[in-house]
Amino acid sequence: MGGDALSPPINIPPPAPHATNGEHTMKNEPKIAATATPIAVIDRAAFSAAVEKIKLVTVTRDIIPILANVKLAAEAGDLVLTGTDISMDIRIRVPGEVDSRFSTTVPVSLLASMCSKSPKSDRIVMSLPAAQEDNTGDNASEAASARFEFGKAVFWLQTISPTDFPEAKTFKAKPHRFALPGSTLWNAFDAVKAAISTEETRYYLNGVYFHLASDATYRYDDDAEGGKSLFLRATATDGHRLYSQTMSAAKGSLKMPGVIIPSKAVNVLHKLLKGKFAPRQVDIKMDEELFVIGWDNVQIATKLVDGEFPDYGRVMPTGNDKVATLDAKDLNDTLQAVTVIASERGRAVKAVFEGGKCTLSVNNPDTGAASSDLGCDYEGERIEIGFNADYLTSMIANACPAGGDIVFQMASASDPILIRGEENGWLGVLMPMRV
Repeated sequence: MGGDALSPPINIPPPAPHATNGEHTMKNEPKIAATATPIAVIDRAAFSAAVEKIKLVTVTRDIIPILANVKLAAEAGDLVLTGTDISMDIRIRVPGEVDSRFSTTVPVSLLASMCSKSPKSDRIVMSLPAAQEDNTGDNASEAASARFEFGKAVFWLQTISPTDFPEAKTFKAKPHRFALPGSTLWNAFDAVKAAISTEETRYYLNGVYFHLASDATYRYDDDAEGGKSLFLRATATDGHRLYSQTMSAAKGSLKMPGVIIPSKAVNVLHKLLKGKFAPRQVDIKMDEELFVIGWDNVQIATKLVDGEFPDYGRVMPTGNDKVATLDAKDLNDTLQAVTVIASERGRAVKAVFEGGKCTLSVNNPDTGAASSDLGCDYEGERIEIGFNADYLTSMIANACPAGGDIVFQMASASDPILIRGEENGWLGVLMPMRV
């Protein structure tokens, strides 16, 4: 099968001689002399950080034992760690001095525990029995052990031959390539992932729909001219609510297909794209079946959901002429106050918009009732709408992460409500509840 292979579909450059992204290379370490036993000497901090990332993907309990293992293999003098759950792979390069023959797989959970609980040391020394040197033929040692030295602590871990490790995924055709700021992609996933469905029967909703859009109707961008602007959109829905986040289209993305990124991949990327060592830019390659993203020394590839995401544009409400604007913080504080009385099973709250105010109320037959008023900008006729309090709380957080005004566009007590923040490109649709 032709095309770009995962090893490596995005080039991972050899690391610089000095630390990058907080991961330290070893200083003044001696070169490894040729020995009968393949040896790897690795910076402990960089290796430990890589193992923690690998754990996000691997499967600890599975009928296929090797899926609980991480593959450790030499590449250009460094060590490359690879983990997989069959559907998603993660590949991380760690600088070091590594014998070109070094290749094995060991349990990632045990390796992570060793990294975190062993006595302090600057480096890790790994070695394999000579029998594992020829691990690509009939003499591969599947029951052999790998030796790990953490300072004075020494461990031996059972291994599985790397020849049993799943092969890298391959693009079937020339993929689309483009780059995005790491923060932009993280913001998009953060803004919509709460609406991902967990219902397995509707598997096509078990992810984020990542696509190019030309309809600017719901972008709320004053510079967009009636759909002429192209932009990227991330959308998720569970059938009760829909979250959508727009972002600028990147060069190279203008002909990309719409794809559904699985929820596990979204959650893994959401964890890795934020924090002290979050990348400034991510490089993306994709086709209709495979999504590959890389930055610095990390590369992740995931199969895409094989299904068709609903044409949500056809169900977007267009006649919602009753518009109310509220302060997001005041709304959230009031909502949290009145829902103290709500039952865990029925988190329903009624909102009444009338005469420049909004009244939130909860009625629980088992415990009592609560209500509270807050000011709002609303001049339409009286309207009563029921909400799921948890969904509304989530929508407030996503529409106005930094506070400000939140806008409700309503039609009737039974029609979907459009909810948006001020200018962050986020849009939500919420189905009302009967209260």
